[in-house]
Amino acid sequence: RRERSDRGDRRERAPAPVSAAPRSGEEQANGGPDEGAVPEGFANLFLNVGRRDGLTPTEMVRLLGEHAEVTPSDTGRIHIRDRITFVAVRQEVADRAIAGLVGQILNGRTINVEIARARA
Repeated sequence: RRERSDRGDRRERAPAPVSAAPRSGEEQANGGPDEGAVPEGFANLFLNVGRRDGLTPTEMVRLLGEHAEVTPSDTGRIHIRDRITFVAVRQEVADRAIAGLVGQILNGRTINVEIARARA
């Protein structure tokens, strides 16, 4: 078995590259340091549906496009939890996204959407 000392100290390694903006339709990993951060020019929306309701990032992008005419390029980070979801959309289309999604049915559950409150 190889010795781990040949791998170098963790502090000597180059940091992982960080994307300036999240990719469309990408789910944020749990517990990241910028979990609540929303890029400038985006609004963070709160939805009352989540993974247990069958929501996936792909389905979220489809719902936004189909019911609110929000393109994938207008969509930022999608953070899906068990029962709730946060999705960032450009501020210019936030009202349209809310209006288009409120009242839609996802696997038997009525969707409610609002602007997410800021983290304390």
